Amino acid sequence: MRGKFFYTICIAFAGGIFFRTIYEVGFAESGLVLVVSGVCAVLWRRKAVGFASPFFITSLFCLAFALGMMRMDIADTRTSPFTQYVGHDVVMTGKVVREPDVRERTIHIHLAPKVGEVYLDERVLVSVERFAHEVNNIAYEDIVQVHGTLTLPKPFDTDGGRVFHYPEYLRTQNVSYVIERASLVVETHGEASLLRALFAGKKKFIESLEQAVPAPYSGLGEGVLLGVKRALGSDLDEAFRKTGIIHIVVLSGYNVLIVVEAMLFVLAYFFRPRMRMLIGLLWIVTFMMLVGMTATVVRASIMAGLLLIARGTGRTYAVLRGLAIAGTVMLLINPFLLVYDPGFQLSFLATLGLILFSPHVEQWVARVPRALGIRSILTATLSTQIIVLPLLLYQTGMFSLVSVIVNILVLPMVPIAMFLTFLTGMAGLMSETIGSVMGYSAYFSLAYIIEIARTFANMRLSAMTINAFPFWVVVVSYLIMFWVYVRFQKKYGEVENISTLHTPISDAYHEYDGWVIEEENKKSPETLRVSGDTQSTLPFR
Repeated sequence: MRGKFFYTICIAFAGGIFFRTIYEVGFAESGLVLVVSGVCAVLWRRKAVGFASPFFITSLFCLAFALGMMRMDIADTRTSPFTQYVGHDVVMTGKVVREPDVRERTIHIHLAPKVGEVYLDERVLVSVERFAHEVNNIAYEDIVQVHGTLTLPKPFDTDGGRVFHYPEYLRTQNVSYVIERASLVVETHGEASLLRALFAGKKKFIESLEQAVPAPYSGLGEGVLLGVKRALGSDLDEAFRKTGIIHIVVLSGYNVLIVVEAMLFVLAYFFRPRMRMLIGLLWIVTFMMLVGMTATVVRASIMAGLLLIARGTGRTYAVLRGLAIAGTVMLLINPFLLVYDPGFQLSFLATLGLILFSPHVEQWVARVPRALGIRSILTATLSTQIIVLPLLLYQTGMFSLVSVIVNILVLPMVPIAMFLTFLTGMAGLMSETIGSVMGYSAYFSLAYIIEIARTFANMRLSAMTINAFPFWVVVVSYLIMFWVYVRFQKKYGEVENISTLHTPISDAYHEYDGWVIEEENKKSPETLRVSGDTQSTLPFR
């Protein structure tokens, strides 16, 4: 029963954020919903019935719904001192508050403008030419002076008659203004800090890797290991999207899982479960900051942290509840994610599809061999594609017809490529010669992935594009999907003997994630008993 209340609160809170995002309502409307909640609470108390009463459930729902509306209203209420300067040339001083995002031709810098002696919470996205002399050594927390035209971000057209709402997407990163093709001068380098040292080490690692492995293979290595966005170039990026494996480049939760599991595998030889838990949590936070706190990485990191806590304390890990906690915490911190961040939406849905559909799908593919994790890959790919398909088609219109087979061929190589890429970069830091020798092994694993993507992407029927359609089609699709799922649950009940569920998720648009959970026999796919000595298994270990 407590689980029912928990999910009611999470769903209602997200619903309040969604409603406030779509409709311009204020605290008065939120107050009205709170009044309804209070009335239902009074009726519940007067009737002296149990917690299963519809009055109590309604009161709880309305309370969480109102709090969601209020949270979004607070986030959406902001005045800017720069509105009057839109369209004008400006000279702006500010602090670099995120690691510079190096793209193929440009560098994107998130700037906190300085007004008087205060750095504002509002961000300005500054783009400069990548090979301009003045940006070669720019780093996190540097104080810079920027000269350019201050503009508002604008939506732009995508394939199939769709519009990408770029201004709203930037709001998820607290960015309100853009300065494109800016000139930049570093006034003061930032003081020493942990993050600055981590980013500096990351930069040296990338330089070492690029010396040992030629492009675009080094770019793929940077993508699968660190999520570096300049990874592939436009042609290969399109090939990865058409074949449904773009998720391995943008650092999905699947990649995060591999890194975490590799670290825990090593720690298991030296530390007890509780110490592994503490070290693991510290490592997850460090890795999350190092690779960039995208919605997918944050969600996967929160769920990984909850799993580590369950392992360290011998408690039950309810994976569906872990997903709900991760989503609610993220929306509490940044409510714009729910409607404006495709990565958050697809990541959440993909993981939900894995939890709900994998047991049934694994029964359907029971004849597929387990060797090299083929059955697990097939199960996870089908489970996640089923649930993300309506939203993915609405957002991009692209549907990969070869995604399943390409994932089966590619994903067994991803952990190997990540490991060899890591060894090559580290060896190159010690010796350029050793790094070059190690680079051959990394090159062949990365070349295999690229050639598979190119081969299938060049097929005439590798992907199909669907024209834009209204959002109500997405809503109806998910209602039908929910109805079918409920019917399956009633007809077949819980699925038994599911040993391991894996999610090497494929995504054709943005980043979303994968996950691995280990389960006792005859357990619901929602609840996992994780003891202190239990080890989750990688599909390709």
